[in-house]
Parts: sequence; C-alpha cells; structure tokens
Amino acid sequence: MLRDLASLQGLLQETSADQIATAADMMEAADTIYLLGQLRSAPVVELLRYMLTMLGKRTVILDTSGGLATHMAKVARKQDLLLAVSFRFYATEVVNIVEESAGRGVPIVAISDSTLSPLA
Repeated sequence: MLRDLASLQGLLQETSADQIATAADMMEAADTIYLLGQLRSAPVVELLRYMLTMLGKRTVILDTSGGLATHMAKVARKQDLLLAVSFRFYATEVVNIVEESAGRGVPIVAISDSTLSPLA
C-alpha cells in the first residue's frame, strides 16, 4: 500500500501542466469518452464517469462484467477517446484494449504509475 501511495505522489510530481492541458483538450474534443479501469483502478474510472457526466460529456464505461469490455471497445472511433487507468500489476485486459484501440487510431489518455507502464 505504501508503494502504491508513493507511485501516486510521483505521478502528481511528474505530470506537467502541459500534459494535463493536452489531456483536457483531448477530452473536450472527443465525441464519446470510453473509460477503462479494472481492479484498483475501477474507483478512479467511476469518479471520472461521475465528473464527466456532470459536465455533460457522453461517457461509456467499458464494463468487464460478462467479458464485454474488449467487444465494447471495438466501437470506439477516431473522434472518440479512450481514457485508460492502470497501476502496478496492470490488468491484462486493459493493456490489450489500449493496444488494440491505439492500433485503430483511437486517441488515448492514460493514467498510470510509471513511464515504464505498458500503457505508456
């Protein structure tokens, strides 16, 4: 748990204002924002869904129940955005969805704990 907290503190210190502004611009420009996070990242995604919905942004959580997240992600288009959250012990399905979506040209904003993360 202490290691996880240290990773999040590092994320706050290493993320520049320009990176945050770029992510915000991408989110504003997106038609639909697809949110993806599993395990410990799920609460972050739930909070983002709430906040973005209150801002009037169309959001879809790529829900892992029933094994549908991978299939749901395939409808994301180049005018949409995939916002993926994953930390140490990166969920395989999250990594696979990010790789597949990137291969189709879907813009991605990733929140992770390291520049060595598979999401980076």
